[in-house]
Amino acid sequence: MSMNLAELGRVLCQDFDQRNFELDTLHSDIRTKVISDRKELVKLRNIDSTNQQIARTEILQDTSGLLNKYRGERKTMEQDLKANRALQIDEMRTWLNERGEELKGWYEAGGYLLRKRTGG
Repeated sequence: MSMNLAELGRVLCQDFDQRNFELDTLHSDIRTKVISDRKELVKLRNIDSTNQQIARTEILQDTSGLLNKYRGERKTMEQDLKANRALQIDEMRTWLNERGEELKGWYEAGGYLLRKRTGG
């Protein structure tokens, strides 16, 4: 019976050692997986950060391009408006010069009619 206990103790120790080895192996595998996952996460974060920076740069470039385009269009529109205003002023001056004598004649005729009615 003492042999059986000794052998049982040895079997239990071997079983314990085997399970302890399996547990250590599992623990080591988990640690390796965690370290690997952390490295992958850092890598993905860096890639994500880089992609975000690239996207920001593209957005800024697109926005800058549109802003420059609209500035150019605005400048062109302002020049066109100034030119159109100058043309309108020239047309008004031309009309006034052409009609000036005619209007002066009507003014004198109106004065004549007014004097005639009032008896002056």
